[in-house]
Amino acid sequence: SKKIFFESDRLGVQSIFYLDIEWTGGVIDWIGDWIWESYPEGEEAKPIFPEQSWSRFHNISHSGTYIASMLYPTGQYDIVLFDKTGSYKKIITDQKYDDFYPQFSKDDLTIFYQKKLSNTNMEIFSNDLEGSYEFNLSRNKANDYISRNPSISLNNEKIVFTSDRTGYLDVFIMNLDGSNVRNLTSSKFDDLSPTFSPKHNKVAFISNREGNNDVFVMNLDNNEIINITESEYSETSPKFSPDGKKLAYISDKDNILKIYCYDFDTSQTYNIIKTDFLSGSSFDFFYVD
Repeated sequence: SKKIFFESDRLGVQSIFYLDIEWTGGVIDWIGDWIWESYPEGEEAKPIFPEQSWSRFHNISHSGTYIASMLYPTGQYDIVLFDKTGSYKKIITDQKYDDFYPQFSKDDLTIFYQKKLSNTNMEIFSNDLEGSYEFNLSRNKANDYISRNPSISLNNEKIVFTSDRTGYLDVFIMNLDGSNVRNLTSSKFDDLSPTFSPKHNKVAFISNREGNNDVFVMNLDNNEIINITESEYSETSPKFSPDGKKLAYISDKDNILKIYCYDFDTSQTYNIIKTDFLSGSSFDFFYVD
């Protein structure tokens, strides 16, 4: 059956749980042909890992076969691969450094993640699903950060990331083998959290170039950049809908984190979650079959 995966500290440590999607237990909101669904905190949720070990952040493979997560088994975060029941589990990193925010390539053959080599050096690595071929893509003494949201291009050839190698936080793009590195933003402001559109040659990112953190979108065909929020508030975590027609993000517009959605066809912004509760810690999109 279809499942929802979410993080919770209900066992005393931060762990990943799953529920059948038929039981929501949270907030559901319809926008066109897809929904936003809050990660539920239901009584019947089951932990992926029966042992009490820290597990954070998860990404589901495009085929739905595997889930990659950050597990804290031996004193640092490692990337662990498991199936949807937790019965198959394999640590694919070296258990020597902290590894963060795994993402699958479009063909599900490679996992990309961020590795903390030192307090002053973050790098972006790739690995196969067996953990037998770890490769440093960014190979730079500065800090290179992979985004929490989808960073791989539609054609499975490029990856976007944030780096301070110029002395500022800029959005960069490179081939999946680490070649042809290019600075997309080249500004003296903080440009970060880039994410690819799943349908178009566009990248969304956060920038304070106009005073506060707004959501910007760059068209890679002509390098045009537009500010789609233009607000006096702080926005984070942009993520495209599966059809690429909408862009959701988190904002503190109402003095509490909530999720908003921008519609590219109408240029209108919607408050997806209209409760007075904190609802912007994590989110994802799901298609309605």
